[in-house]
Amino acid sequence: MSNAARRRSPHLRASARGFSLIEGLLAAAIAGVLAANALPRLAGVLDREQLTATVNELLFAVNLARAEATARKTRVAIAPRASNDWTRGWHVFVDLDGDGRLDADEPIVRDFAGAPQRMTIEPRFGAFDGHVLSFDHLGHLRRPGSNGMLLGRLVLRHGAEVRALCFSAAAVRTARAAECA
Repeated sequence: MSNAARRRSPHLRASARGFSLIEGLLAAAIAGVLAANALPRLAGVLDREQLTATVNELLFAVNLARAEATARKTRVAIAPRASNDWTRGWHVFVDLDGDGRLDADEPIVRDFAGAPQRMTIEPRFGAFDGHVLSFDHLGHLRRPGSNGMLLGRLVLRHGAEVRALCFSAAAVRTARAAECA
């Protein structure tokens, strides 16, 4: 076919300009299916990253409280800012009287922001309600108002993701489950 014949053919002119309507709709449908498949995975990635960040903040608070307790040779505690709700944030404070409650004369070492929405933080310390984590002058986790050892965990959940901050006699570690096994 000559160049002059190609210029006159309406079918060849339309295909040379780009996609037809059907091809455009088909491409949009495929893109929609791929996006719908990817969104739940992206939400899972976001949940995992937010959970990791919150676990790291709690671990930082624990290490800060331990370091302050040994440096100051006194009790230092971590407690939720609002009653027993760890998700609304927590603070590290010098617990001068060792009762596990922040009093007006006790200095706050550091204040931490709350957890992201939909995240839960559940203390599991047996009969103890987990309203405070109190470290003695040696950096050991103790029951407030006593020298009784405190063992247990804080369980963090966000979407399908779960992590635990596990407290034992020797150390604090993280687990990728609700149990510390």
